[in-house]
Amino acid sequence: MVDRAVDAVGYQAVDASGSKEKPNIVLEQIIKVTRPTGGLGIPGLYVPADPGAPDAQSKEGNILIPFGKLFEKGLHLGTGQCNVKAYNRYLRDLIISGRAKPSFVVSHEVGMDEAVNAYDKFDRRVDGYTKVLLRPNGPLEDWVGK
Repeated sequence: MVDRAVDAVGYQAVDASGSKEKPNIVLEQIIKVTRPTGGLGIPGLYVPADPGAPDAQSKEGNILIPFGKLFEKGLHLGTGQCNVKAYNRYLRDLIISGRAKPSFVVSHEVGMDEAVNAYDKFDRRVDGYTKVLLRPNGPLEDWVGK
């Protein structure tokens, strides 16, 4: 067992097949693998409502977890969004230096004129829209190096 576990995935987690969304799977797993009196960090994205969720509970922002096991093990729980502003300059510098390459998470790059459509597809989980990057100045090849 581990002393601490982190859910950095959120409500769009999928089952082992990778094809069926299962919003509570990561929470179930980290509760299972964390030792008694250990701690759970949950910065993964959970929202008050998720219209594209696979079940009625999750659509209302309710995630079913094995609370009895969480309670029995006396696990400490920390939740909330990451304080992005505390890290953005540091991460920017890692990207510029080539030490970090977060682009692998981007599924689509679109211009501002396509933003509404892209985010609608993201909400409905259409066409593999997982992380949409908006390019306000048009396609990257039009402005890199300028």
